[in-house]
Amino acid sequence: MIYSYLAIIPLLLASIEDLRKKAVNDIINYYMIIFTFSLMLYNFLKYNLLPQNILIGLFILLLYFAFYIIKAVAIGDLFIFLWLFYYISFFNYHQFIIFLISTFLSGFLIANIYSVYLFYKNKKDKQKFILAIISLLFSLIASSILIYFYMMLLTDIIYLIFSLILLLFAAFLFKTYEKDVKEMLKFIRKPSELIEGDWIEHGIIYGNLNEEALKKIEKDFIIKKETNRYIIKPKRKLLFGDKGLSKDQIKLLNEINNKNNVELIVQEGFPFVPAIFIGYLIAILL
Repeated sequence: MIYSYLAIIPLLLASIEDLRKKAVNDIINYYMIIFTFSLMLYNFLKYNLLPQNILIGLFILLLYFAFYIIKAVAIGDLFIFLWLFYYISFFNYHQFIIFLISTFLSGFLIANIYSVYLFYKNKKDKQKFILAIISLLFSLIASSILIYFYMMLLTDIIYLIFSLILLLFAAFLFKTYEKDVKEMLKFIRKPSELIEGDWIEHGIIYGNLNEEALKKIEKDFIIKKETNRYIIKPKRKLLFGDKGLSKDQIKLLNEINNKNNVELIVQEGFPFVPAIFIGYLIAILL
């Protein structure tokens, strides 16, 4: 169980980075991946020690990989689980359930809080702003009931049913304004401002690309020629979808952007690493 505490500080730092910069610093993930696999190898070779639920930990890693494939989480969230899976493998079954429920509930709360903030900041659609507040209140009440239900060891199932109904209402309300929130999370950026994992909306339009530039990018991008312009899209790779950009792709975009003043639309998402941190902390403490 003591190994589970080793991930708290790195997760906290990653959460702060995700809130401040919408991305987790590579140093945190690279350090923790190297440290974790070294620790895992050392424990196995010296003490023949593996976490009691390593298979469930690997299952959760694969689960988040599937979430990334369908674009439910970003590449930074997936990298977190490349090392976090080892520490949550020391959890018992009860802690696993608490971790999953707490993480997704925290993620939904963060999405609601962020939505309320975006509607307030952009002064858009008062009606949907009110719906966002109601959705947030419903999710807060439901979370409070679930915590009370668990802490007081209640057996009356009515509390659980009522909280689930509130969560369903909150999710339904969230769906009514989700598209508006996504629109407010679209930003125009230059290639020099891109970061790894950025999701681009539509293609990148270039008015003029010479043969040298086309040869540079043909391995990493789909190139479509139209009248007097080229539209390029990143090719699908193992850890990056057709929207998520890799470091190499960003480097190529900057190289061919010298003579093309290009701006592109980037789709950002909600910060999810803080939800992982909250879920992890709750699983350890309860």
